[in-house]
Amino acid sequence: MVDINQLVEIRVVFGTTTKGASDVTRSFIESLDRFDELASDVEYATHDVFADRLLRWFEFIDSTPEMSLTTAKFESNFDYEEWQKTGLVSRSGIGSGKIVLPRDETDRIGAQLKLFRTLTVSDDAPWRFAGDYVSHEANFDDIVRDLVDKYFTPFARDLRREIDRNQGILADKAHPDRIVVLGNEGIQEQAILALEEVIAALKVTNVHIEPGEKAQQIAQLNAGKELLKSKQVRVGSMLETAGNTLKYIGKKFYDSALSLAAKQALQFIFKIFGMDG
Repeated sequence: MVDINQLVEIRVVFGTTTKGASDVTRSFIESLDRFDELASDVEYATHDVFADRLLRWFEFIDSTPEMSLTTAKFESNFDYEEWQKTGLVSRSGIGSGKIVLPRDETDRIGAQLKLFRTLTVSDDAPWRFAGDYVSHEANFDDIVRDLVDKYFTPFARDLRREIDRNQGILADKAHPDRIVVLGNEGIQEQAILALEEVIAALKVTNVHIEPGEKAQQIAQLNAGKELLKSKQVRVGSMLETAGNTLKYIGKKFYDSALSLAAKQALQFIFKIFGMDG
């Protein structure tokens, strides 16, 4: 059940401070509903479209800041390559391999986020992986069904709960009138450099943007840079300038170098304000 009180202010995290509580709540609930719909598409997918459905689910999560902020926290703090050495135990025979997920909940979600991302690389990746580590079935559809029942459904449920829970934590930190003293020059410098990279990429992008719109976005990013040079800053001022612009760029130019640069800059800003989870 979504806690209405937790959702009232969450959109200020991304600079939207003028919406009413009902609009804010409805928007976040709609995002959760879409999360559920796409997860359901994965759960009912046949083996030939499973990877595509899984990729669509991840694309939605990654393009929704309220969700990608949560997944970034789990993935950035987990060493998937190191876990693979002991977490994926190969054995001869269909389905005889073993997946040993971390006992720690944070690490477990991080492991599964990265594991399921690897299954989007090709149409046959899901059933081949599940055939090695999950299922003894011979039919490809039955193989991916075992993967869903044993791993994907519980994982999607846990991730949804964390996304929902984090809204309440972020809401307090993201209040627009909250004043933050800037004392970590290292992170401030990283954030400023990240904003400069976004500005540089925005100036040369091949994607058509109206000149007036581009100029406004650059001005807002420069305003954010100046705020980061101050001794203290109001959260609302930063999020209404650079925050809003970075969110917009991240979604408009999805999966491009410009989008990645914007998301990186936004992560630095969230870290400065203690909003990185």
